[in-house]
Amino acid sequence: MRFDRTVSKVVAPSYQTIFSVSGYPEAGAHRYSMLSNAALESVKFAKNEAAHEGFGLKILLPLLLLATLGMLAALPHIANADSQGQNASTHHQTGQETNHEGLTIRFHIRLTGDQQVPAVNTTAFGFAEVQLSEDNNTLSFEVVVCNIANVIASHIHVGAAGTNGPVVLPFFGSSTPFNSTRGCDTLAEGTRTSANLIARPEIGINTWTDFINALIAGNTYVNVHTTAHTGGEIRGQLVREQDDQE
Repeated sequence: MRFDRTVSKVVAPSYQTIFSVSGYPEAGAHRYSMLSNAALESVKFAKNEAAHEGFGLKILLPLLLLATLGMLAALPHIANADSQGQNASTHHQTGQETNHEGLTIRFHIRLTGDQQVPAVNTTAFGFAEVQLSEDNNTLSFEVVVCNIANVIASHIHVGAAGTNGPVVLPFFGSSTPFNSTRGCDTLAEGTRTSANLIARPEIGINTWTDFINALIAGNTYVNVHTTAHTGGEIRGQLVREQDDQE
């Protein structure tokens, strides 16, 4: 059984070297020289072990030669497998980067009277959902209002929570008031682009990009105006809900 123990000492280190090196892309161009050196070291190790154990080299060397040749023959397959692994890793990373850059930004908010400045005492409430396209060039929206009478307008305004600001993007406007006094109804839905933007140079909103930056920063809000509260009856700050990673 000493012979089996000696052979295992020769072969096992060689294959451990193969797997440990092929598992690390940073080995790069050194892979072949490292494995060749490992083979040579295995031969030297076997020679010394055989001399120590008293075995003849005529018996061991053919086995060592076969093991070494088999290991060297496996190198192209190892290199090819590792190359495929690196390519797969690169593709996966690229996909992550693409997803990261293409995140869909959504806002889903509640509209209430107590968010108005000053607060409005009302039983009316509502919801607004706003979503940016992946290229940030299109804004999709839906505004739902509940238990409210005589709505005359709804917009996005620029302004932080607790402050009032000017209109920059209209959602709804009608000379015929909208009513939803027995439940909830959609007041307005659709899409808006830079063509719909109302520039406000006095507060730094000159372009669509300026508006998007304010939106993402949480400095915009949805306001719903009624005949009873022309400055706004219910309102909700557009605070970023999440990045869509699904």
